[in-house]
Amino acid sequence: MATKNSIFTSVISGSPTITSEKLIGSENYLSLSASVELWFMGQGYENHLITPEDDIPGVDKVHWKKIDAQLCSVLWQSVDPKILLHLRAYKTCSKFWNQAKALYTNDIQRLYKVASAIVNIRQQDMDLSNYIGQIASLKEEFLTLMPLTSDVRAQQTQVDKFFMVLTLIGLRPDLETLRDQILGSPSVPSLDDVFARLLRISSTQTLPSDSSLDSSVLVSHTNLRGGRSGTRGRGKNSTVLAYVLSELNHRHNYGLDLFLLSVDEGITGYRDDSLETVKRNEIQHGLPLKVVFYKDLYGWTMDEIVKMIGLKNNCTFCGVFRRQVARKKALDRGAAMLKVDKLATGHNADDIAETVLLNILRGDIARLSRCTSIITGEDGPIPRCKPFKYTYEKEIVIYPYSLMLCCVSVFCYI
Repeated sequence: MATKNSIFTSVISGSPTITSEKLIGSENYLSLSASVELWFMGQGYENHLITPEDDIPGVDKVHWKKIDAQLCSVLWQSVDPKILLHLRAYKTCSKFWNQAKALYTNDIQRLYKVASAIVNIRQQDMDLSNYIGQIASLKEEFLTLMPLTSDVRAQQTQVDKFFMVLTLIGLRPDLETLRDQILGSPSVPSLDDVFARLLRISSTQTLPSDSSLDSSVLVSHTNLRGGRSGTRGRGKNSTVLAYVLSELNHRHNYGLDLFLLSVDEGITGYRDDSLETVKRNEIQHGLPLKVVFYKDLYGWTMDEIVKMIGLKNNCTFCGVFRRQVARKKALDRGAAMLKVDKLATGHNADDIAETVLLNILRGDIARLSRCTSIITGEDGPIPRCKPFKYTYEKEIVIYPYSLMLCCVSVFCYI
C-alpha cells in the first residue's frame, strides 16, 4: 500500500495544476477557492490551508515544512502573476491562503454573492438536471456561511446578517457605491447600522455623473461642546475628508451631525459639473448638502464678471469672493446658514508648506505666525480646522483610488 507521502510525491512530480483558472482578484476568488479547497482535500492535505506552522509539533515540523513548501508552490501557480507580486512574501499555505482571503473577500461579501445567486437563479435555458444541481450547490454554500445552530443569539445574528444582505441586493443602481463601501468595510456592520445609514439618504435623489469636488465643504454640527467639525477642500482632499469624517463618526459613534457645503461661483461647464460629484458624495455618505451661490451672495456670477472685465485678473475676483470679503466670505456665510460651530478644510501638509513659503516671500509676519495652526479663526464666529495638516498630498491622492471613491478632477478654464 502506498503511503500518503509517496502519493503526494507522484502528484507533485507530474507538475499538478489545481485549475486552469488563475486568481485575478475578488471577481473570481470565490469560484477559485472552492477548486483549491477541493484539490487539497483530494490530496489529503486540507489541513495545510488552515494550520499555521507554529502549531505543528517540533518532531513533525521538518517533514511538514517540506510538504507545505511543495503545496505552496502549486498555490503560486494558481495565481495571476500580477496578483502574485502581493502574495509572494507568504511562503506557507496557511499564510498565503489567509492573506488572499483577507484581500479579496470577506464572509459578508461571500454571503452577498450567494444570496444574490439564490434570489436571481432561473432555469431559463438550463435542463432540469443542471438547474437542480445549481440549487443544491447554492444550498451547500449557504449552509457553510450560515450553519444551523441551537444558540439563539447566534441565530439572531445570522438572521440580521442575511436581511442586511437582502437590503443591499435590492438597492437602486445609484446607491451601488454606498453598497460597495458597506461590503468592503473591515468590520461587518449590523442591520440597524445599515438601516440608519440608508435612511439618511433622500429617496428622491438620483445618480449624478462623475466630475470634480473642487470647492466642496463638509461641515458638522452637534450639541456637544467643541465637538462640531467640517471640511472644505479641493478635489480629492474634500472627497477623502468627507469620507474619513463620516466613517470615523459612524464607527466610533462620536455623535456629530455632519453637513456638506459647496460654493457655486457660476462658471458654466466647470462648477455645474463639479456640483454633480458633490451630490454623488451626498448620496454615498448620507450627508445633507447645502449649496451657496455667488449670484445670491453678491449679485454676480464669475461668468458675468468675466464678461465685464475680460480674462485678466478674473482669478483675483474669484479668490476675493471666496476667501477675503471680511466676514461675508462665501464659505463662512454658507456655514452660518447651517448654524455650525466649526468649518473643516481639506488643506494638507503640502498646502501649508506652500503658504509658509508665500508668507515668507511676502514678508507677511502676521499671517506667518498663524498659517500653520491646525485651528484658525477662533476669535471669529466660525473657527476653521485642518484635519489633514500632517497628511501629505500624495497620500490623499492614492487614498480615494484604493477605496474607489468618487472624485474626478476638472480645471477652471476662465
